[in-house]
Amino acid sequence: MDGSGYSTVFDSLSHMGQDDTVYQHYIGGEWTDGESTETFESENPATGETLGTFQRGTEADIDVALAEADEAYEEWRELSHIDRAEYLWDIYHELRERTEELAEVVTKECGKEISEGRADVIEAYHMVEWAAGDARHPKGDVIPSEIPAKDAYMRRKPRGVVGCITPWNFPVAIPFWHMAVALVEGNTVVWKPAEQTP
Repeated sequence: MDGSGYSTVFDSLSHMGQDDTVYQHYIGGEWTDGESTETFESENPATGETLGTFQRGTEADIDVALAEADEAYEEWRELSHIDRAEYLWDIYHELRERTEELAEVVTKECGKEISEGRADVIEAYHMVEWAAGDARHPKGDVIPSEIPAKDAYMRRKPRGVVGCITPWNFPVAIPFWHMAVALVEGNTVVWKPAEQTP
């Protein structure tokens, strides 16, 4: 795991609408066409301008994504909270450094004012910042026992692959509300964004 994937994903956004690129699925750290030849277009709701053409996913693509996420989970869950948080800090810095660029994409895809697009990105990096910072405070509870010589405690453990299906209205913030915490807690994620804001 080298953490280079998020820069690759963010870099693809900077070219959106500038050429005839068909945007692929990002699965297992690589761009892939998937099983279907069917595509769909993302349009600016304010102008009707086509922003990009995207590969439509299939059940087979979901199965591949789940298998890749499950395989990555084996290594990811073994990292400490602190090590997982280091990846999130990289995402935090990437989001923060590219706030204006991402805000413009959000504004075009959602038809929002630029201030709303910017707020969406800022809320996303605040969530990532919180989750990464909270990693230094792993949670667990000690519960009084009925038996005086024993203590009972609760320890959180990763669950596996988390599916994340998000709406169009806050296309950056809402995914990170779910993904940042899931990742820092040792889970992996398969994310399906809304077709209006892919």
